Amino acid sequence: MCGLLLLSAAETVWKRVASGSAYLSDRTRDSEALGLDTGPGALHWEGRVLRNILIIVYLLVGVVVANSHHYFVHLHSLTAVLSAVLAVLLWPLVLFGVSLRLK
Repeated sequence: MCGLLLLSAAETVWKRVASGSAYLSDRTRDSEALGLDTGPGALHWEGRVLRNILIIVYLLVGVVVANSHHYFVHLHSLTAVLSAVLAVLLWPLVLFGVSLRLK
């Protein structure tokens, strides 16, 4: 029953799009008929997901750059660990040749 309802709603959407009579209000109504979130919170949630993905990618690139500059070789002291953390967070500086090794 639910699949049939979704199919008929999708057919209605495509008929209106093909005829050129689909407007923003129609899309909102169709999205609601399909059970999709149309509120302002939906866009906010998608932005949050994208931000989290970018943060993860940034940190992964930082780990790769810090590892390639040997910041993870000797992590026996607090200063070495702090240097590695700084290198991960500030990896663009490491690429430009700035040494973030604490003494």
